[in-house]
Amino acid sequence: MQELLAPSEVIFYDSVWASLGARTSLQRDISETTGIPGDILTGTQPLESASVARRMPWAANRNTTRDEDIAYRLMGIFSVYMPMLYGEGSDAFIRLQEEIMKASDHHTIFVWRSDIDSPHDLLADSPSAFADSGYIQPFRAPGKHLPYKKTNHGLGIIDQGFFIAV
Repeated sequence: MQELLAPSEVIFYDSVWASLGARTSLQRDISETTGIPGDILTGTQPLESASVARRMPWAANRNTTRDEDIAYRLMGIFSVYMPMLYGEGSDAFIRLQEEIMKASDHHTIFVWRSDIDSPHDLLADSPSAFADSGYIQPFRAPGKHLPYKKTNHGLGIIDQGFFIAV
């Protein structure tokens, strides 16, 4: 996905190197296939304008050879860096979410659902848990944003000077 979004121009070719078109001209097909909104594909909206819950479903149906790679492939989409530790398996996705939490105050990282109980409490086990969250946008009330912090006691949300543990 990074290769699709990062370059200023992307041109697609078929197996015999005949041009199929540019990202802008194929925007509708790409958007339908990937779930990435057309305004982000064309650059009329910045990637950062999409909430965490809106970006995660873009990887919900992606498959990788190694479990870790699903998280590593998303680092650029969320502008976070973390060391690649091959052998950690699906724990890489938990680490990715923790890095996103450090870099973003989007509460939409908690908007996911799964048919199985997550051993990680508030964090999803995979991007597929966000499959139905693509329409979620954060509510930004005028004035203060409510920061949150994950601690050994759970999730804390600071509101008007009070610490709310969830």
